[in-house]
This record gives sequence, C-alpha cells and structure tokens, in this order.
Amino acid sequence: MRFLNSCPGKISFLFFVFISVGQSFPLYAVYTSHLKKNSHYRKAADNFPGVILIESRDSRGRPLSTGSGMLIRSSQAEQFYVLTASHVLKGGVSYHVVLQEKSYEIQSVSHFHEFLFDFFPEKTILVAKNNDTGERLFVLRLKQERDRLKEVLVSYGLDIGLGVVKGLPSDIETIELHETQFSEPEKSWVAGFGESGQGYFFGEGFAFWTYGSGTKRAFETVLTPRYQFEFLEGDTMESLAKIYSYSSIFNPGDGHELSGHVGPGDSGGPAISQTSGKVMALVSGTIPMIKKDSLKTDTYWKKIIRWFGARSGSRSPLSYLFWHEANVYGSEAIYAGVGAPLMRQWIRRTLSD
Repeated sequence: MRFLNSCPGKISFLFFVFISVGQSFPLYAVYTSHLKKNSHYRKAADNFPGVILIESRDSRGRPLSTGSGMLIRSSQAEQFYVLTASHVLKGGVSYHVVLQEKSYEIQSVSHFHEFLFDFFPEKTILVAKNNDTGERLFVLRLKQERDRLKEVLVSYGLDIGLGVVKGLPSDIETIELHETQFSEPEKSWVAGFGESGQGYFFGEGFAFWTYGSGTKRAFETVLTPRYQFEFLEGDTMESLAKIYSYSSIFNPGDGHELSGHVGPGDSGGPAISQTSGKVMALVSGTIPMIKKDSLKTDTYWKKIIRWFGARSGSRSPLSYLFWHEANVYGSEAIYAGVGAPLMRQWIRRTLSD
C-alpha cells in the first residue's frame, strides 16, 4: 500500500527527468540525420520504384516480419524475381511482395550459400579477411565444413536470397544490377522500408508500433569494402573467385546530405551507386559497435541515455521512447555485394531455371 501511495510522486519525478533530459539533450532516431525532415527521405525513395516491401506470414496469413527487396526481370522479360537478404525469406510459412496495397506471393526461393556448395569443386577452400586491417578471419573447407560455412557467410554479409514473384503487372518497374564489384569506397543511395525515422524526445512517432513501419525511405552513404572472400582450389591454391561485402557507419548531424543508417525492416534493401544508378549491394545486417570513444566527454544526461539504450532491445518501447538505440547507433551496416561475377552467375542460373 505504501508503494502504491508513493507511485504518483515517482511518476511525477520520472516525468520531470524525461522533460529535463529532453530540454538538455535533444534526442534523435539513429537512422536519419536530425538536420533533415523525414519527408526528404521519403521523396528520395520515389526515385527507386523497384524497391519493394516483403512480408513473411504465418499459416493463417498473418504478418510475422517485414523486409525490403528489389525487383528484377528474367532475360526473356517474362518473369519477375525479388532479390533480398536470405533471412527475410526464412522463418515464415509464406512470403509476399506488397505493392500498392496488393500482395503477390514469392515462390521457388534460392539462397546464395546453397549455390556455392553445388558450384565449387570438392577441395575448394574459402579464405576470408578483414579488408581494413588485413586480418584473416577464417579459413574453411567448403564441402567438409558446410554448417560452419553457412553460419559465417551469413554473419559476414553474404546473406542473399532470390525468389519468383507471381502475378505482378507486366509494366512494373525493376532495377538493374551493376556488373562490376567495387574494391574502393563508393557513394550510394540506400533504399528500404526501415521501421524508424527522425524523431525528437517525446516527439513525433514516440513508439515503434505507431511510426515508420512500412514507409519507404532512401538515404545517402559511402559504402566501403569491409570483408573479402576468396575461393581457392585446394591443391594448387589457385584463385577461383573473389567477392566483397561492404559496410557503412551512420554519421549523424550531416546538414548537406541525407545521411542515415539501416534498421529493422531495411534488410534486403539495395545500395545503388550514385555514379551508375545501378545496384551494387544489398542490406544484409548490422554489427553492433556501441560508441565508447566519447564517454569521457559525454554529459551527465548522455551517460544516462547511453545506459538505458545499452539495456534495451533494438525494437523495444524503451529504446524508441528515448529515440536512442544504443545497440544500433554507431554500428556497422553490412551489405552483400552483387556486382561480383560469381554473384551474377548465381543470379543468371536461377533466372534461367
């Protein structure tokens, strides 16, 4: 009873703390720059109509999760396919492209890692390294260590799936893939259906279930080659193929560009080269890198927010309440490169089946 009697006072104190924090330290969502309006990000996405929303559904047709993807055509222009992150096409009973309030089922899903197991010779070795530091990450025998290989490929960005989309209108717009893989940083547009955007403390949006979900956005970023995967013939150590995954780090406060960062719902969304206008990579996931370099200079309130953010899930009401997801902010967004000859070979084989 004593606790209940004291609740109004405790709630008032917490509300006072929240307001004080909001006045002392403006808090923003981690995905977009606080110097740009959300409408600018939505307008930028209008340039990429081939970027579509994907729903994973249960046995009763209810949505389980959402992701992003891009539409491509077969060479005969008779069939449409969706290219996305593998994990977007897993965990559900069925998968659907949602376009202009209509739903189209995705069928005959192919995963890139399965193609690798079938394509390379028995003694193929995969060597992966950190492209920034030159550090070797792992060396695996493709056939003998299949389960482990699948795990690390997904972890380091080679998480790609491709499926047939049934019933789409014949005049639907698609996106073209780049035919070159990049070994240098490349300025890009990233488009997807992330579930968060710009917001202020107790401001627009407030919680994840009322704001941003299913809204297409595009932002600018620089993609840097992050991980290099080289396939070697086991006896001669001859190089058979090489592929990269890329990364970007959210840079807040950029007043000149639509700077931003990927979040839940963006998986599978394309990164489009600003030079060529073609897709060079797909959003694969994020690697948490909570910023700790500024702890010494952080204000008292920033330390409190960091503490709360570090203890809340990336999609929890608490993290959105504070507009600060510590386990995402400062993290690397990882993108699977689709310009490598090996990747194009998989796509062409799948489209011709």
